[in-house]
Amino acid sequence: MTTRMLAVFLALLPAGPLALAEDTAPSPQKAVLVTGASTGIERKITERLAAEGYFVYAGARKEQDLLELDAIDNVDSVRLDVTSPAEIAAAVETITKAGRGLYGLVNNAGVAIVGPIVQTTDEDFDYIMNVNVYGPYRVTRAFSPLLIEAKGRITCISSLSGIVIRKAIQELVQLNAKHPFSYDRKGLIEMLDAELGQSQAPH
Repeated sequence: MTTRMLAVFLALLPAGPLALAEDTAPSPQKAVLVTGASTGIERKITERLAAEGYFVYAGARKEQDLLELDAIDNVDSVRLDVTSPAEIAAAVETITKAGRGLYGLVNNAGVAIVGPIVQTTDEDFDYIMNVNVYGPYRVTRAFSPLLIEAKGRITCISSLSGIVIRKAIQELVQLNAKHPFSYDRKGLIEMLDAELGQSQAPH
């Protein structure tokens, strides 16, 4: 992930909600939900949006992360495991009751397990799918009424692996099991071809 990706996300949003137009009242503060907001680019997105005047609901799972996020101005932490329908429903209730609506959703929570896909266990594969694929689906579906009402926006942060892996596929042996979810079934076939071709190559 790069700062450029953060800049692209911010470019999708209109001018800050606290900006004043001539002879008009201040616009209402717009709220954005960021999933997986404890570390990395998602934390930077949270901090940047909050600094720009947006109110950010920052999703995280660990108690310490929730406390640290609450210490940021314009940020309320929300306990949110994207694999848990109960926690997603609770987050919807919390944000709805807060009365700010929801203008933006940043689906960023994700995981990676490194290794050849042919050595990936069913449990690990299901875990990756549950977080990286079903997670954004569940969260987007659950918050869609609020987003539609606000005529809001949805941003999904993904890995660059789905783009760069094709160029390097013949050179890589240790491949990341999350790549198929970045570039579809064709990518899965290419990855298996590279892995199995490498294993059958003469030594």
